[in-house]
Amino acid sequence: MTLLLYQFEKRMGQMGRGLAVLNPTSNLIYVSQTLLELVLYSTLFIIQYRFNYIMESTQNLQLALLSLRLSVFLVMFMWTIDKFLNPEHAAAVFSKFYFISGLNSNIFYVIGGIQLVIIIAFLIGFKKRISYGLVFLMHGISTLSSYQKYLSPFESPNLLFFAAIPMLAACLTLYLLHRQDTLLTV
Repeated sequence: MTLLLYQFEKRMGQMGRGLAVLNPTSNLIYVSQTLLELVLYSTLFIIQYRFNYIMESTQNLQLALLSLRLSVFLVMFMWTIDKFLNPEHAAAVFSKFYFISGLNSNIFYVIGGIQLVIIIAFLIGFKKRISYGLVFLMHGISTLSSYQKYLSPFESPNLLFFAAIPMLAACLTLYLLHRQDTLLTV
C-alpha cells in the first residue's frame, strides 16, 4: 500500500505540472487520466483499509475464543480432577444436585476419565462440534440442576452459583462459533 501511495503522490505532482500545459485538449485528457487514477488509488486504499480491519477483527475473534476455551477448560478440569482426588465429594454433588445416590467411588473414576477425554478434546479443538457440544451439555446440566440456588441468591454460598451462568454463555458462544475458533486447535 505504501508503494501505491507513493505512486499516487508522484502522479499528483505530475498532475500539477500537467495543468500548466497550454494545450487545453491534452490538458483535459491528462486531468481525466489523473482523476481516474485518483479514484482507482482511493478505491485500493479503502479496500486495503477494510482488509486490514477484517484481518484484525478475525485475529481478535480468534484470540477471544481461545481465551474462552482455556478458561472454560480450566473450570471443567478442576471439576474433573475432583472426581479422582475426592470421589466422596463427587458422590455428594451427584446425590444433592442430580438426585443420584448410592454410587461407589469407582464409578466416579470412570465418569472422571470420560469427562477428561471430552475436555482434552475440547481444549485442543478436536471434533469441535462434538466436543464443544458435550462441554456445553455437561455444563448446562450442571447449571440447571442448581436451579434452587438461584431462587435464594443471598443465602451463603448461593451467590457463587451465579458464576455458572456466564460460563454457560461462554460454552454456548464457543459451540456456535466453533468454526471460527481456530487458534491453537488441531
